Amino acid sequence: MSSPSSDMVRVYLQEIGRYPMLTADQEIAYGRQVQQMMAIEQRKNELAQQLKPCKKLCKALGTRFIF
Repeated sequence: MSSPSSDMVRVYLQEIGRYPMLTADQEIAYGRQVQQMMAIEQRKNELAQQLKPCKKLCKALGTRFIF
């Protein structure tokens, strides 16, 4: 008789076995894409911080901030 935890492991292994594994080239390509997206997100946040004073100035002047 198997324990509940081994049954859960068996179910998990059966589930992941339904999908093909990535090739080495795919892993590298996806890893690079993730790194690029992280760099883009970081730069976006930096730019948003730089724009905060502009937003406050526009609000104080009663003008619309377009960005």
